[in-house]
Amino acid sequence: MDILVIIGLILAFINPVIGGVLVGYIVWLQEPVVGLQLIVLSFTMMSL
Repeated sequence: MDILVIIGLILAFINPVIGGVLVGYIVWLQEPVVGLQLIVLSFTMMSL
């Protein structure tokens, strides 16, 4: 896994807006499937 994906997963739990949306978008530019999973995870964490 890329280091940016690991940082995105950690930030998705701590701060979903930065971790999921921002880092997820950056990851999505390189790996669309993994980036979309980060964005969906952040939206799930925001709804909790």
